[in-house]
Amino acid sequence: MKITFITIGLILLSFVSISQINIDVIKNIDIPDTIKSNIELLNNKIFKSIESRNADLFYNEVISDKLKTKEDGSLKSFILQLSMSYDKKGYEIKDQFFIPKIKEKQDLIITGEKDTEYEYKLEFGIGNADSYVSLLTFNNETILLGLIYRKYDNEWRLHFFGAGYYKYRDKLSFDYYKTATTQLNKGYFVDAGLNAPLIKLLLKPNQFYSYTKHDIMYNFVDKVDSIVKSKYSFPVTIESIKTKPKVFLIELQEMKEGIFPMVNYVSTIPISNTKKLKNENDLIQKQIGILFPGLDKDKKYIFYSAHDRLPNKWDKMEVYGFVQEIKKE
Repeated sequence: MKITFITIGLILLSFVSISQINIDVIKNIDIPDTIKSNIELLNNKIFKSIESRNADLFYNEVISDKLKTKEDGSLKSFILQLSMSYDKKGYEIKDQFFIPKIKEKQDLIITGEKDTEYEYKLEFGIGNADSYVSLLTFNNETILLGLIYRKYDNEWRLHFFGAGYYKYRDKLSFDYYKTATTQLNKGYFVDAGLNAPLIKLLLKPNQFYSYTKHDIMYNFVDKVDSIVKSKYSFPVTIESIKTKPKVFLIELQEMKEGIFPMVNYVSTIPISNTKKLKNENDLIQKQIGILFPGLDKDKKYIFYSAHDRLPNKWDKMEVYGFVQEIKKE
């Protein structure tokens, strides 16, 4: 499984808190319709720009002059990157916030989904202009687009944007954290290690969005990585099998039914001799849960890829695959 990060954004005017004052933050349905309709027009233009790969529309009709002065050529890259993956099915509004202007510049922290496992914080600077935050998801909620608008000379314009992965197979970062925590407590170290990158991938969809449990999850990923490295030194030779296959990589394989472990190993048996290769793999399947506790538990499949040698980037290898269907206990 290969996932490419989308982390694009421009941050302007990062303010330092200079006083403690009361700030009114108006959320979702409580925001006046006249304000929401203006922002909706701009949100729609952004997605029209993405769908048509029209960076000029984004540049000329959406972003603020202040953002243009900081623009370093990444705008076209931003539109192009998102358009390459956009499913053209529009967007959903996760949350919206309107912050009336104040006299003094200040850092603001807004908390969303408060008192839940998924509680998040938005941290950004505000000042002497009305501000509006749109959190939009698209591609079946896999990507979160964070937008901060400011009202300049009675006209709303985009002040900041950032996009990143929000969900993977309908699960958030905390969902993978909970699963990996359970696996770690059971001693299923490799399974926990396979979930750790997904925790990290979804941990920070953009620069001003973070989960309240961010540090807990981030530190957990490091902990799992250290444990796996202390338990296993790859390649791992399966000494109990006469041909001594060497497992050099366990990764995730994405299928329609879900994501499953892919065990990559080097075999001394010629890849062309599929009968002997199958016999060897049958033995590996019997040993895999002993060598890596939990790998043959709580899942439907394990995939195997037999290689004729350790991979390198200069030449092609011979590879043969197998699938192990895990029987329910």
